[in-house]
Amino acid sequence: MLSKYEKYLTDYERKEILDFEHIYFIGHRAHKVKANTSAHFDNKNNDYKYVLNDHIAYRYELMDTVGRGAFGQVIKVYDHKRKALGALKIIKNKDNFYKQALVELKILRYVRDKDVRGCANIVRVRDFVVFRGHVVFTGSYRSA
Repeated sequence: MLSKYEKYLTDYERKEILDFEHIYFIGHRAHKVKANTSAHFDNKNNDYKYVLNDHIAYRYELMDTVGRGAFGQVIKVYDHKRKALGALKIIKNKDNFYKQALVELKILRYVRDKDVRGCANIVRVRDFVVFRGHVVFTGSYRSA
């Protein structure tokens, strides 16, 4: 299977992809970041250097920038597993941001689980993944 898509992957991805149990999308149309280590995917502010049409965790296709903030970036994505639009919040790759993101995730999950009628006006976090050193929250996407 890897040999079929090898020409679309960077040298880094050819090794990295082996750590993923499921592959849904590889970003075959993207002008990928060339990197030797996961640290090369970060800019000087510890933000993830993403490229539109590329992937996050071989599942999410990066479609558009939604916003940026002190803790990271929000990207509109297509979730190739769920076959639906979604949003990712990509937290900066820095130890204190990483720890704070895990606390935020715990709080958002707690409120989500207690809000059985869906009335709370909060971000609906589905899950999270750590990708190339960044905590990434996944959630639904609704345009304004």
